[in-house]
Amino acid sequence: TTSVQHFATAAPVLTFQPMHGGQEGFAPGSRVVSGDVVLSEATAGSAAFVLGDEVFTVQVRPRRGVLAVVFMKGSRYLLRNHSAAANLVVTVVDQNKPGRQKVFEAGPGQTVDYGWLNPWRDAQKNLVNLQVVVNGKVVASREKFPVAIAKSVSIDAPDTPLELRAHRVGTSTLLSLQDVTELTQAMAKLREQKVVMRASLQRVGLSLVDYHDEHEEIFYLEVNGVAAAVEMDAAEDRQTLTATVNRIQADMQLMRWTGAPGYKSDTGTEYVTLFRNAAEEAAAPFLNLYLERAATSSQTIVLPRVDVAVDTLEVRATDRTLLVLGKFAERCQGASGVWLDGAKIAHIRDRVAEQEDVDVLPELPGVVQVDNLSLSKVVARLWVRVKLSSCSFLPTAATLAITVLSFS
Repeated sequence: TTSVQHFATAAPVLTFQPMHGGQEGFAPGSRVVSGDVVLSEATAGSAAFVLGDEVFTVQVRPRRGVLAVVFMKGSRYLLRNHSAAANLVVTVVDQNKPGRQKVFEAGPGQTVDYGWLNPWRDAQKNLVNLQVVVNGKVVASREKFPVAIAKSVSIDAPDTPLELRAHRVGTSTLLSLQDVTELTQAMAKLREQKVVMRASLQRVGLSLVDYHDEHEEIFYLEVNGVAAAVEMDAAEDRQTLTATVNRIQADMQLMRWTGAPGYKSDTGTEYVTLFRNAAEEAAAPFLNLYLERAATSSQTIVLPRVDVAVDTLEVRATDRTLLVLGKFAERCQGASGVWLDGAKIAHIRDRVAEQEDVDVLPELPGVVQVDNLSLSKVVARLWVRVKLSSCSFLPTAATLAITVLSFS
């Protein structure tokens, strides 16, 4: 069945009913209907729907104006109870219809699928109310517990301490309950499978060379002190990347094109620095990166923690720099086969579109989930000293913008 309003938009809405023995619903005469599946690129993704005592997964997959809707029985959201004597009880509530709710219970040794009553409409998707019950007594209770964010909760049970964990393994999002003793032993065995790889490069250089007439170097980028380490932890289904870059510097070569003297290196080459980080050799590095990824086989890229620290970057623009860029642009435009005109680009695009198989089911779009992001202050100093005549090779719009913004 369909309707045509999703909040303030006009996106079509679909609801569905499973077929049992050729009959609609779960019993003769019943009409158990799902919550709304909103069909738009903005709502692309996957959701787990509860219909009666069953759970279904619905995926909306967009591609170039076409939407594919995929229905699957079961759920990627699981309750997994590894404890010996406790029950894990989860309640999902329809926020749009107070009083409507569904209870899921996983006893010792059980794994149970669960989902939500109206996940696309529910503003509190991926939140559940949960209880841990031992011998008929509630020993722990949490409301609006986030199941999609990695989290651990210690529970003081009467006989054996328990741990409740929200985490991802492969493509599944798990809410697990386990005795602490067994969990510690299992994790110790898995930690023996940890792998660490390290690599470092003292110096990396990238050179841009003009092969039009003579083999002349135009641009040189140098990166010093590159180090990286990757750690893979099977116990946590987690990978971490740590990377450091000490210094970065880019120079323009061939300053003789401008007829003006440039700076000289140890080899006598004329150059001028375009940009570099401000710190000296012994000061802070240009880049410090720490990235942690969980659920490594999941299509959703789950990043529990990302830390980025960047040093101040100094950028210099002078008449000599612009003249060199202008000369290089003139040479590129004069070389045959360097540029593609608009007609050639359109022809290539149309050929690719013709060869694309429209009957192939689109993939579910990837999602990047960052739980904690730390980004240092990003500072760039721009040193500019140019004459407007040096900008003549730029497009007219760029020249006018520079004219408006320039002062002396």
